[in-house]
Amino acid sequence: MEAVGYQAHDPTGQEHPKMVLDKLVEVVRATGRLGVVGVYNP
Repeated sequence: MEAVGYQAHDPTGQEHPKMVLDKLVEVVRATGRLGVVGVYNP
């Protein structure tokens, strides 16, 4: 799954590069894991 979040936008149209990663952290259980490979820094 490609989920870096570069150029992600909220409902108002504001750009939030870290929004996708923040949302992933919210939905993973406390005992779950996320793998982040090749994060793009604008």
